Amino acid sequence: MKKLFLFLVISLGLNGELIETFYKTGELKERYNLKNGIRDGIYTKWYLNGQIGRQANYKAGVMDGELKTWYPNGVVKATYPIISGKIEGTAKYYDNEGNLSWQIYNGNRPNLENDLNLSNWCLN
Repeated sequence: MKKLFLFLVISLGLNGELIETFYKTGELKERYNLKNGIRDGIYTKWYLNGQIGRQANYKAGVMDGELKTWYPNGVVKATYPIISGKIEGTAKYYDNEGNLSWQIYNGNRPNLENDLNLSNWCLN
């Protein structure tokens, strides 16, 4: 099994720190902003092939806005409406060809812990 190593780049800006991590190959793995040490703004994570894998918005360390995931082939996998760290509204799931597979609304949803843990999904 090949091991991947991450490189961390920190860029200091007027509004905080831009954090970028890279795969050993040099491909960008993730990018996000920290304000006073707390995630704030757009978080993006890429697959090793360079294709975007996940994107979400954070406000003062709490996920808020649409969380979107993609398959490695670039097709949207799922969209989750997030308000103050909780799924609110209709989450949609797609097959690897982009066809809507199913959708759920608020409390009428299965346990998503195997697919999504909002507190640490971006760190896995």
